[in-house]
Amino acid sequence: MLPKPKLKSTRSKHYIPVNHAVPGYVYIFRQPGVSLVKIGLSRNPLIRKERYLEKDYGYLQTVAIVWVFNMKFIEDKMHEFYADRRISREPWKTGFTEWFTTDLTTALEMRICLYLLSSLFNSVVVLLLVFVIAFILFLLFLILR
Repeated sequence: MLPKPKLKSTRSKHYIPVNHAVPGYVYIFRQPGVSLVKIGLSRNPLIRKERYLEKDYGYLQTVAIVWVFNMKFIEDKMHEFYADRRISREPWKTGFTEWFTTDLTTALEMRICLYLLSSLFNSVVVLLLVFVIAFILFLLFLILR
């Protein structure tokens, strides 16, 4: 009996997940007439929309696009907030798990929620960076004095 062949991994040993703890955009796109929105993340949301999503789902309206320091965290929080509205679309299409049933009012509520969540998160990150820089400068001042 021959031993099983080992499958080669495409990942290097220093693999870093693509969308974890990196800055980028969180977007909300709405499919008019169907009452569905997609909450997703991308480093280039308009290109993603035009080249990939609209090929699978047709015309999509842009509800919101927000830049954040950690796009995966914000997208996960938005998915948690609206988990009761989640639906799964056709699995052979791009981004089929990030769709939510909604009406126009709820889509606008999602937009406000995304703006508030991202501004709060970005503000905390900036304040932490300022604090760390101030602390390092204070230590340098003490050492050089």
